[in-house]
Amino acid sequence: MRLRFLVALIMFATISCSDGVEVTTDISASASKVTPGVQLNELARFYSDTLPCASCAGIVTNIAILNDSLYFITELYLSENPVPFGRMGRYKREGDHLFLFGGEDSADRFEILSGQLKKLDKKGEEIVNGLDYTLEEVPMPKNLLDQVFLADGELSIENKQVKFKPCRQDEPWQVIQDKGAKEAEKYLQKDKSEDLGTVVVRATVQLKSLNDGAGVNDYQIQLMKINSRLGTSCN
Repeated sequence: MRLRFLVALIMFATISCSDGVEVTTDISASASKVTPGVQLNELARFYSDTLPCASCAGIVTNIAILNDSLYFITELYLSENPVPFGRMGRYKREGDHLFLFGGEDSADRFEILSGQLKKLDKKGEEIVNGLDYTLEEVPMPKNLLDQVFLADGELSIENKQVKFKPCRQDEPWQVIQDKGAKEAEKYLQKDKSEDLGTVVVRATVQLKSLNDGAGVNDYQIQLMKINSRLGTSCN
């Protein structure tokens, strides 16, 4: 699948494979709502902050809202994993509510505020527990591309091409058919000894830009490592 990547993605300007993590938690707890007249493409901005976590020190969350109804989100679970989880999908707006869809009718909900997004519960209601669930609009960092993240998905081979379809997403991501894909193919062929055509894995992937020659940036992923096998189904 090739999804139009019309704006650069925001990721972790303060993390790398070798460095630690710096988190800013000084965020505002209140903001005024946007007016209903704001158009959908005016939400094409970047939001970032640390959200509360029940089992970790916090979730560093970065969301890129794209012009053509696409979003990209990464979530880094502090004290649990040095690499964030990432996913991309479609979004829609209803009034001052933003829905980030992940496939199979599931969606994360946010309230649209002035310069902020506020995470809501699954019913679209405010989370009332005394904690701050707002993400701040942030400027574009310099290291926008070639970001590394984790993704759970179905690994398979189709027409001699390695395919990777993330869980909670309706279509596969375009995979660069390089050395990493060859290693993934070997991994899959090993599992085929158990008569499995598709396996669900946790993979380390890297986001790569792809210019189609018309000045439009799309994206593809590079399979860097198969971390573990999760089963035969995302469910």
